[in-house]
Amino acid sequence: AAAADADASLVTPARIEDKLKGSAALAELITTEAVDESNCGCGQKFKVLVVTDAFDGMPPLKRHRVVNEVLKEEIGMIHAITLKTFTQKQWGANGQAQWKACKDE
Repeated sequence: AAAADADASLVTPARIEDKLKGSAALAELITTEAVDESNCGCGQKFKVLVVTDAFDGMPPLKRHRVVNEVLKEEIGMIHAITLKTFTQKQWGANGQAQWKACKDE
């Protein structure tokens, strides 16, 4: 594990997306996207979108904790992560615009 921890380049958007798609905690996953924002020279940074009805009735902090637990290994290898978490209804209402604005920052 120490060798993997030393090589943060192993974390990719595809790895994050695959990990989320394979999670039992996010079994009702509708869409996910990870964007590599590692252009500041300070380490790997990702913006991650998760849309699932498993979040229905769950406050934002708990949603983030669920995603953080799924990505525990990857989070330990990167500099920063920004999460956007929505239910399908929220995604359809205004989540898509929020995600676009987040990616454009």
